[in-house]
Amino acid sequence: MTRLLEFGLLLSAAGYTLIMLWMVWFTFAFFGFDAGYADLLTAIVLIAMALSPVPVWMYCIRRANALRRGERPRI
Repeated sequence: MTRLLEFGLLLSAAGYTLIMLWMVWFTFAFFGFDAGYADLLTAIVLIAMALSPVPVWMYCIRRANALRRGERPRI
């Protein structure tokens, strides 16, 4: 059961990453590459969308490693 939960954690992190990559790609494809940096707020939102998978991966890997060691972390 823990292997399934580990796999689920990593699969959900990968899915979240793919969704965020699609959102950034769609933004550039729809508005163009020069419009992404037209103002500061747009640039901040795009950078936040692009970097948001990093803490998700850190969380999921940390929880999967804890499960592998036999701990029961709160999820």
